[in-house]
Amino acid sequence: MSALLDATNATPQALVGTRIRDDNDFRGTIRYVGPVATSTKDPNATWYGVEWDDATRGKHDGAVEKDSQEIRYFTCPAGAGSFVKPKKVDRGSSLVEALRQKYVGLDAPVEAPLGVDKNEADSRDFLKGSTEQTKRNGEEITRGTFEHKAYTKRGNTKAIQFCGELNVRKEQQLDDGVVDRVVLRCAGVSRLGSLDQASTEHLASLTILDLQCNLLAAWTDVGDIVKACPNLTSLDVSGNRLQLTSSEDLAPLRNLKSLAANGVGLKSWEEILSIGRAAPSLEVLHVGKNAGCCSGKCEVKDAFPSLRLLDVACTDLRDATPFAALPKLDELHAAENPLLANITGCVFSKLTALGCAGCGFAAWSDVDALALSCPQLTRLRFGRDNAVTSALGASEARALLVARLATVRLLNGAEVSRRERTEAEKRYIRIAKAKIEQGGSEQDHPRLKALIEEHGEPMSKLASSNQGGPLGANLVTLTLRCMCAEQCTKEPVRKKFPGSTKISMLKRISTRVFGVDAAEITLYFVPEEGCAPTYLDDDDAQLSYFGVPDGATVDVADKVAFDE
Repeated sequence: MSALLDATNATPQALVGTRIRDDNDFRGTIRYVGPVATSTKDPNATWYGVEWDDATRGKHDGAVEKDSQEIRYFTCPAGAGSFVKPKKVDRGSSLVEALRQKYVGLDAPVEAPLGVDKNEADSRDFLKGSTEQTKRNGEEITRGTFEHKAYTKRGNTKAIQFCGELNVRKEQQLDDGVVDRVVLRCAGVSRLGSLDQASTEHLASLTILDLQCNLLAAWTDVGDIVKACPNLTSLDVSGNRLQLTSSEDLAPLRNLKSLAANGVGLKSWEEILSIGRAAPSLEVLHVGKNAGCCSGKCEVKDAFPSLRLLDVACTDLRDATPFAALPKLDELHAAENPLLANITGCVFSKLTALGCAGCGFAAWSDVDALALSCPQLTRLRFGRDNAVTSALGASEARALLVARLATVRLLNGAEVSRRERTEAEKRYIRIAKAKIEQGGSEQDHPRLKALIEEHGEPMSKLASSNQGGPLGANLVTLTLRCMCAEQCTKEPVRKKFPGSTKISMLKRISTRVFGVDAAEITLYFVPEEGCAPTYLDDDDAQLSYFGVPDGATVDVADKVAFDE
């Protein structure tokens, strides 16, 4: 059995916790500084023991083995740890330095071509307007406005204008005070830095600051930056691993209206509440991808009086009902929370947008509950990765969601037109009536009565009134018509089928009749003239499930054509 040796006492505390990055922009946190026993060339050499954000970047869990003994220098998830030489990593720069590097003056060296050489432009046939010769550092440079035509889908043209680096710089001069929005993603920012009069004025003009995926290590660093930007209203620090030692660290956030803190290491809902109390003016808050921070009870208490948008995606959220107490909540992003099974027992009176893709919705009753809990819901992202819709075809799942949720106008990013809603609701009536006739409960279809009052009973029944006997009452006459490219000349076939016939059986019959491959075809029918096709996209479902009416024509088409 290997012995365990503790080497953590050799760690200089000044650097432990510092954020670093390597040449490939992998970011991590220093957990140990000092010699490593397995360093044979120079046993006294200094190494950084790093816990990488990406667990696949490292090699171990903070321990090495020598002479059958395990020597532990720090602890981290398996595969996330490694030892690197200090010169191989970068501990970042200040915000002030990053601003100077990105927003350079007009007299700085030109890094991108100012324009396109006139002769080259003429040969490409996209030079428009006049050009002029200017000199910089003794070199002649061709300036001008260059345009090229881009063709649209309908054959029209759009002009592309080549501005040149200097023209862009003119719009990004910090000294002019016109830059109020700054994006410094993955720029290695680790601290505020030393302020002079110019940089103080530059930061004072900022209202929006994006610092995603930098090297900030604590909320105190964030607070220093916010204090230096007195007019800042929107801040994004997502992707920075931030330590929160005290709620006082959050005090500088008080004037923010929008804060994005996705994946920053928030550990509990209490820490999120601390943000809300420190920033009472917050209208938008993103705290997604903070694993486990919402696994407990998420009581709102006295926080977030002005919050309109809350993002708690991928936070192990289990119960969203406390968020109904937020007086102005209009948009809730709660995706990728598998333990969030429904939103019931409360009313979100002002909620108009909801994201719940990847949540644990298990039955259509959970979907029906959304209509009661969110009476103003107009935008919904439900996705396909749940027990309700995962086994259904895309068109079938969408139609059922549209029919069950009367107020939704945008579903999974696509607009629900008036025509689509009408067709989906009529299709739902046929399906629901068929299920009830087969012994289902009317309580499983709370909208059915209202939909029948609006659209009427289905125009076609599965059973013809002049058919006699129990078997005849369940038969439906269909015309199978082959639309496949190689077999489209074959005559349609008219047959009678029981309503219980599965779609897989209908495909096998089509294979025998038309000589097509069952795996390469798709079936659909048009319920009424002018309606969109209803696709029979579930092989295990029965004809009665799709409400295929007596006398319908079922088209057999190439699957590839529809996939494209």
